[in-house]
Amino acid sequence: MIRQQLATILWLRWRISYNQWRRAGRLNAILTVMFSWFLLFSSVALFLAALIGGIIGLSYAQPDHVLIIWDVIVSAFFFMWIIGLLTELQRSELLSLEKLLHLPISLSGAFLLNYLTSLASLRVIMLFPAMLGLCLASVVTHGPAMLLMFPLVIAFMLLVTALTYQLRGWLAMLMANKRRRRTVVAAVTVSVILLCQVPNMINLAFQSRRKRSGADKPNVQAMAADELKQKRNSGELTREEYEQQLDELNKRRDAFRKLERTRTYNRVVYYLNVGNLVIPFGWLPYSAAGLAKGIVVPAVLTTIGMSLLGGVSLWRSYHTTLRFYTGQRKIEKRIAKPQPPQSPNRRMLLETRLPCFSEHASAVAAASLQSLLRAPEGKMVLVTPVILICVFGSTIVFGVGHEMPLQARPFVGVGVLAMTMFGISQLMVNVFGFDRNGFRAYMLMPVSRRDVLVGKNAAVAPIAFGMSVVMLAVLQMFLPQHFTHLVATLVQFVPVFLLYCLIGNTASIAAPVGMSAGSVKPVQPKAVPMLIQMLALFCSPLVLVPPALWLGAELLLQRVTGVTVVPLYLLLSLGEAALAIWLYRRVVTAQARWLFQREPRILQAVSSLAE
Repeated sequence: MIRQQLATILWLRWRISYNQWRRAGRLNAILTVMFSWFLLFSSVALFLAALIGGIIGLSYAQPDHVLIIWDVIVSAFFFMWIIGLLTELQRSELLSLEKLLHLPISLSGAFLLNYLTSLASLRVIMLFPAMLGLCLASVVTHGPAMLLMFPLVIAFMLLVTALTYQLRGWLAMLMANKRRRRTVVAAVTVSVILLCQVPNMINLAFQSRRKRSGADKPNVQAMAADELKQKRNSGELTREEYEQQLDELNKRRDAFRKLERTRTYNRVVYYLNVGNLVIPFGWLPYSAAGLAKGIVVPAVLTTIGMSLLGGVSLWRSYHTTLRFYTGQRKIEKRIAKPQPPQSPNRRMLLETRLPCFSEHASAVAAASLQSLLRAPEGKMVLVTPVILICVFGSTIVFGVGHEMPLQARPFVGVGVLAMTMFGISQLMVNVFGFDRNGFRAYMLMPVSRRDVLVGKNAAVAPIAFGMSVVMLAVLQMFLPQHFTHLVATLVQFVPVFLLYCLIGNTASIAAPVGMSAGSVKPVQPKAVPMLIQMLALFCSPLVLVPPALWLGAELLLQRVTGVTVVPLYLLLSLGEAALAIWLYRRVVTAQARWLFQREPRILQAVSSLAE
């Protein structure tokens, strides 16, 4: 009975997916079907590649090599697991447990069926066949003891999928409140991004420390070679004696380097063994290395341990689900705090009047900025400076940034502007997609569509400018540049941002895409609008060409004439800013007329699909 119900639910999930692909457009359906067939062939190809490659490679592999191979596979699995978890948090399930309860199935049966259908994920389809192929190759190369790899892999999959299912269930209950759901999605996404940068920071710190320690030590080999050369030039050594001693010196150098590589390799293997022994997810590589040595006990114990952990996780998840759907969970009661009386002279946010902007444009900018500050997608953009500072700052502090010449440092400032535009790209190329049903308010407003576009662009300006200022401050702290170059880079924000606004407005009007609430995931994306937005992203680096040219012109002038007192980069940046303001005022008027003509199509794209 369970088998028939499982087959029916799998067919139902496939049918719902097929209907979604068909409604998204013929081209999207064709691409999705092609991807599905590619995924199927890829899983078969990975199984055969793991089997054949394992038979060839594992024949000469040592236990330490087996440990490293399985660590790489487990790391790839967890990378895909994190990506899949983030994707699942930002979308609703095709068949959630709540929908299954409407069917004539018990709660335990619905829970089991929902868990089994959740196994049909991209990461399982791609890597599980490769794991099985490598296990079969291990049996061929290392003997029957490697048959224990099959229950090890199954226990590992049970552990990972059970913990994932429990985590998803807990997050689903936590995100029952829609506003809390958006905050959780934003917090989890940012935490995962920062966590993924930890290995990069550790690697940079390790390399920097090794370079500094190597720089502090005298180069004994080079000193010995120079001494031999001096003896040969002075006549103390003949040519044959010099070549013989030089060969001996090179052999000692090669032996020393080989010894250093061996020590580093042994140190890495030691840390991998300790980490795999402590972390349950590393029990699979640790046991595989033990089986390659002929030790069976760790494989048996870790198989039992992972199976118990996975079973306990499913048991807790089932009882939590039971309490949730039977109404036994505790309901939070919040007492509303009395709000302090507002002053009658207090000015509302929408009444804020921005200098050099009309009243309507100021109101649109204030409303859009308030929406971005409250929406989770806006929070994701606001924390982008933190992520970029961690990545960019760690590269400067621990990397070779301090060795960069003074003439090349202003180009890093241009790179800061590039990262800023990249951070706000989701908001710029689809300015109406995050409005969803709120776009009707812009259609019904008796204001000029030019004020709507200007207000939407002005709402993103303080976010982008704040990102640039923070990153430039970090850059100036650790990689100082000339004051005029710093001021010129700040001035360059004006033309770069305005030109990027024109590109973003064009893409937003021509190819609007509805976005799901609380995420940056498009709803039923079609191929043509997504291609247009990708084209706009590819064209965005063109706005950075002028500052690079002005900076290159200043450096060329200094090299040719030797004059260093003329801030050519700053002067040209001021001129470009004035020209960009004039161009923006002219082009945005034409874009406003185009927006008025395409308003119904934009409303249909951003509201009807997102509902």
